[in-house]
Amino acid sequence: MTTQQQASAEQLPLKKRILSWYQKQPGVWRASGDIQRLVTMTTAYTPANATRRLRELAEEGELSVEIRDKHSWYCYKPHHTKQVSEFIIKDGRAIEIIKTITV
Repeated sequence: MTTQQQASAEQLPLKKRILSWYQKQPGVWRASGDIQRLVTMTTAYTPANATRRLRELAEEGELSVEIRDKHSWYCYKPHHTKQVSEFIIKDGRAIEIIKTITV
């Protein structure tokens, strides 16, 4: 990583840095404690900051979370969009409505 890339990475808010890290490893589950250690080793943020950001990312649907033996594990699963058709009857005619949903 170049000095310029490091500087720009350090300017990102912690939440975006954590999400970016997970996005580089889709489908990999990591314990919150691992992320806390990573954050404290590479930034000035506290473990509580890391935990709070992980919870926010899970609440926003950006990360999946599982509780295993009283510990939280997080994973990034890429979002996919698909189109679904819905039909309604109006004035005796069938009208197709196409919606794009994220799954």
